[in-house]
Amino acid sequence: MAFSLIEAIYQSIGEKEAQKAQSNITQFAQPSSLNCDSLRFIATKSFYSKFSKWLKDLNIQMHETQINDKKFNLFDLYTPQAPKIAFKCKITDKVTLITYYSSISFKKARQAKRTLNNFIFIELHGLAQYNPQSKIPIKLTNPIIRILKYIFKYCDNLKERKTLNLLSFDIALDYHDNEPITKEYAINKAAYLEHIPADFKTYQESIYIQTDKKHNAPNINSNLQKIIIYSKTTKNALSYPLNRFELRFLIND
Repeated sequence: MAFSLIEAIYQSIGEKEAQKAQSNITQFAQPSSLNCDSLRFIATKSFYSKFSKWLKDLNIQMHETQINDKKFNLFDLYTPQAPKIAFKCKITDKVTLITYYSSISFKKARQAKRTLNNFIFIELHGLAQYNPQSKIPIKLTNPIIRILKYIFKYCDNLKERKTLNLLSFDIALDYHDNEPITKEYAINKAAYLEHIPADFKTYQESIYIQTDKKHNAPNINSNLQKIIIYSKTTKNALSYPLNRFELRFLIND
C-alpha cells in the first residue's frame, strides 16, 4: 500500500483534530494539487538520539549551522527569540530537515522537571515542490518516505506519554491560475474567507490571513492558525502559472 503523508498526519492527530482541518480544506475550490509541505514536531531526547542514529544508517548527517534570527523565524513558529545554533540537512534539493532547541523546548523541560535538552524541535520543509518545467509535484524520494514512515511510527498525539508530538503542519492547495494574488481572488476560491475573524495583509505580493500581525497569532478557527497565498511562479521561477494557498494548522500539545 502506497504511503500517504496526509493520512499519516490525520491518523497521528486523531479523528477530532483531523475533522477540524478537513472542515477548512473542503471549503476551497478543488485544487490542481493538494499536499503537505511542512511538518513541525517536538521530540524527547531519547527519541531524537535514536532517530539521529537511524539517520546515520541512511547516510544522512545533521550539520551544525548558524542561522540569523530573521531567517530562523521563517522556520520557527513558536519562538521569537530563536537560538543561534541549529542542526540542518538537505535531504534533497527541495526537502530540508532541521532540528533545534528553543525557549519553548526549555520551558517544556522545566515544567516536566527534566534537563533543558530533554525536548527538541524537528521540522521538515519543502515536501510539496515543483521543478521549473513540470506542472506535476515532485514525488517524494525513497529516503524521505522512509524518514516519514519512521517518524509517524512513533508519533501519536493521542498517547498520554509522548516521545514525539506533531505540533503543526502546512497543507498546500495549488492552482494553475494566471491571476494576481488579491483578497477577491482568495474569496473566489473559498467564500467562507469573507466571514472569518481575520485580517488580510499584503506583503511582497503575498497575502497573509491571520488574526493579528504576530508570527504566532491566535488561531482563526479551531486548529487553523493562518493562510498564506502567493505565486509559486514568482517565488520558484516556474515556467507556468501556479498560485498556492498554504493553510497552517496547529495541534494542541
